[in-house]
Amino acid sequence: MATDRKRTNTLAFGSMAPWIVGVIFLGVTGVCYVGFKTQMHLTGNKIKVLERELVDLDTQNEVLRAQISYLSSRKQLQRHLDSGFIAMVPIANENIVRVGHSKPAGFAMQPVSNPEVLP
Repeated sequence: MATDRKRTNTLAFGSMAPWIVGVIFLGVTGVCYVGFKTQMHLTGNKIKVLERELVDLDTQNEVLRAQISYLSSRKQLQRHLDSGFIAMVPIANENIVRVGHSKPAGFAMQPVSNPEVLP
């Protein structure tokens, strides 16, 4: 009788172990797959947002380039000069550095600045 009781209380973990390992492996694989797909969608959405921002910045750059070309046109510069918004100061001849192929004896190049224009 003691031997009968021993047989009925035993579980066959040896035969169940591969199934348990397989189910755990499939569960972990499924969770990783869902996590990677979620990460892929989030990254894709971030890329779309950044691409839209890039297009907006490119559009703003084009507008600013057009404004720069308009404001630096000869007509606009002449208008600003006539209204006194900008001023032109003549550069004295002694403040001009001329660079040529031949140098006179004792000639040394020195940095030159116009103190009247500097703040």
